[in-house]
Amino acid sequence: MIVFKTLLLFLLVSSTSTNCITCSLQHDFDYGSSEEQRLEDSMNSIPRTRSASRVDHALVNSLARVSDLTSSLFGNFVELANQRKSQMLSNDVPEPLNTRKTTSKFSTKMEQNSNHEITNHLFNIFDKIGSGITRISYLERPHVCTRESTKKRPSPNNVSLKSEKICQRFRDAQKCIDRRTDAKGVVETTRVEECCEGYETRDIFNHGCPIESPTLAMDEVLQRMNSSLWHLAERSDAKSELSKNNITVFASTGKYTKQPSNTTSYILSRIVPGTYRAHDWTDGTVLKTIRGGDLIISQSDDGFGSVKSFVNCIPLNSSSHRTQNGIVHLVNGDLRPASETLFSTLEKDSRFAPFHKLLSDRLIELLPKTRASPSLFHLKRCSRRCPSHCSTISKPVKAVHQVSLPVTLWRVSVCSSELSHRRLKSLAGSEIDVQTEIRDGEAVTYVGRARLVAGDICTRNGIVHIIDDVLVGDEFLSWKEHLEIYNPDLNDALNEVLDSTNESVTILVPPACNKTMSAEMAKNHIVSGEVLEDFRRASTIQTDAKSVMFTGYSPRTSPVWVRISVQRFQRQFGQIGCTKIIRDSVRGCRSILHFIEKPLPLIVDSLETFLEKRKDLSKFNRLWRESSLNGSLTAKKPVTVFIPSDDALSNNEFKKLIANSKLSDIFVKRYIVAEPLCDFDIRPHPAELRIQTHANLNGEALRVKKLGDDMFINGAKIEESEIMLSNGVAYVLDSVISRKYPSRQPNVGPRMSDLDFLDIISYIGH
Repeated sequence: MIVFKTLLLFLLVSSTSTNCITCSLQHDFDYGSSEEQRLEDSMNSIPRTRSASRVDHALVNSLARVSDLTSSLFGNFVELANQRKSQMLSNDVPEPLNTRKTTSKFSTKMEQNSNHEITNHLFNIFDKIGSGITRISYLERPHVCTRESTKKRPSPNNVSLKSEKICQRFRDAQKCIDRRTDAKGVVETTRVEECCEGYETRDIFNHGCPIESPTLAMDEVLQRMNSSLWHLAERSDAKSELSKNNITVFASTGKYTKQPSNTTSYILSRIVPGTYRAHDWTDGTVLKTIRGGDLIISQSDDGFGSVKSFVNCIPLNSSSHRTQNGIVHLVNGDLRPASETLFSTLEKDSRFAPFHKLLSDRLIELLPKTRASPSLFHLKRCSRRCPSHCSTISKPVKAVHQVSLPVTLWRVSVCSSELSHRRLKSLAGSEIDVQTEIRDGEAVTYVGRARLVAGDICTRNGIVHIIDDVLVGDEFLSWKEHLEIYNPDLNDALNEVLDSTNESVTILVPPACNKTMSAEMAKNHIVSGEVLEDFRRASTIQTDAKSVMFTGYSPRTSPVWVRISVQRFQRQFGQIGCTKIIRDSVRGCRSILHFIEKPLPLIVDSLETFLEKRKDLSKFNRLWRESSLNGSLTAKKPVTVFIPSDDALSNNEFKKLIANSKLSDIFVKRYIVAEPLCDFDIRPHPAELRIQTHANLNGEALRVKKLGDDMFINGAKIEESEIMLSNGVAYVLDSVISRKYPSRQPNVGPRMSDLDFLDIISYIGH
């Protein structure tokens, strides 16, 4: 019964969300072997002709998305519950009880029988519900055909129950993978919905495939695409190769095509045996051309399921064209086959000669001469800052470079278009950030302190990018050298505040805004004498500007807290007050940099001094001072106080409260939550559904509700939000809050979007 009610709740939730049209946020998957990378045509492929409105389609996809989230959520929850139960049975039981035979037998029985059966039963329920709703989301559009294939393979050694439903969206197709893992093995069903033979589309999701597409000859298609490939073939021996059946051709438009030195080799390096659409590939697929070269496919999505494809790091146009003998893809660049290996590229290219001379035997071993797992390689290029490094390799210079060379070898292969805002880990163990900035109207990519000047030299086992400086591990650079890249304005301000780079310091780096920062604000972003690494645990800090702020995550006191989001999972790096840390920190020499989402406010008041200064909050201030809480509540941990303004309290109510200390205590406690709540804790994101309450000091539930842009706490509108104090957070309300209040706010008519999900829970519970 509980499971049924929970499912009913989630279906009700999904029916009110009509904006999510993505199928899944997950996109990374792999196949067991190279043969498994090709999808098998189903014998039962049939066109679908029934149409549906865009609103219906969005709603159906919304149901499927919420269902997928529900299945994953409960799968993880059940697994977590099993782990916790196991811990309780083995570790948390007191020693005298743990030795009793009855307890031991009970534990074994639960773990072997009931526990596994319940887990399987729950998982089957959610998996079937998810699969059923996902089937409803199939593309019901004109001339859409479907092919399916199912693969089975043994389960991994440490098998755990897992269900995944992953969908990728292409311009002319949708590919979904339903993967179920249990003790019997892994069953993976791949379903591709694409245009039927003879039809094309500009957007299969909105229009289906309504365009009748006559199949043209290869030469006609290439001429319509403004490609010179056919004209080059007519003047060489490669024309016959373009006329063979079942081939895939990669063509560039005229503006990307350079006159090749060897025309035949140029053409043969763009022809692949077999016919492939972009949705037939996976990230990392290697295609062998008839010339023998390699074309390496890389794919990435935009976070909402739409996939971009690259061939040797060159973007692949979303349009492909059927011909009488194959398929033609348009690439937005001059496509060249991958070089042999990283080592041979460095050895043969004269641009890399100085760098190649610095390679030690150990580093040469890291550049295998045969195909290996991909690695990313950053190369030092000669620049005016280091002429001596390039012209003369003296022993000291060589020693310095050999220390830094391992820092330029990376464990992953990444195209330049995908480098931005990544943290790369080198073979030396150092981590360096990559970021893209707009400078003088031009996008500039920095790898650490070095600027990317050329890139995407593809090899069979990696990629070479060219930068203009030597990469040195972050830990060897001072905070000044780091801030020159991350925030020059803060760097200029701190040069006036800090005399030396030899002292330990923690720097909180806000986004660069190209504005002069005052010395006082600069002090508010540093903690001198300490290198603070962890801002996840609850604590407090004091900046050099004397601002006291709570840090980390406090234990949740909320009795109900449910969050369903269609956003990508955001890593939690910690927080300082109500400001989030948004990325990994950077360690410098005797320093550490934490990157925050916004500048930190100067905090000068505690709750007590804030109430004293605010004359419009005098009534609550007096009740606070005369209550039993005065001076004792905020001594140990930060709190949140929702403060009614003086206009919210009538004089008669105020007199009654002042005259009765017990009523006064109850009233004051009603407005206090024993944890710091920031605006992002109470205000839901537009892309999420949130059901939450917060327990006040009386044990009553304070319910948060959003109407338009306004936030309400038990019917009281928040007029001033997130006032930062040294011992907590304050909010100012326009009215008093009560224990019981109507679900709909006064003067607000019933609307479906304002459905109170806590009311649904209450209804289902009866």
